[in-house]
Amino acid sequence: LEQGKLDEATFEANAALELDRQWTPTYLVLGRIAEREKNPELALAHYQHGLVVAPDDAALTTAALELLRREGRNREAGELAGQAREVAGE
Repeated sequence: LEQGKLDEATFEANAALELDRQWTPTYLVLGRIAEREKNPELALAHYQHGLVVAPDDAALTTAALELLRREGRNREAGELAGQAREVAGE
């Protein structure tokens, strides 16, 4: 992904997902790939799926919040931020 090889990164991420659907960095990578491919809905779906697996994952929460805010989806961003605070116990 860092080298810009999106096809290879997608293949590797999907292979990792097949091995362990609970490994949340995979969802982050798939979301980043979707963002680079200008597919924010798919990116958000990956981030949200990862957050189902690990609701306290800071990297996934941050990625989802940044995407929602960039897309002007402030109400959804606010809801996600509230959920993150609840998970964190604030």
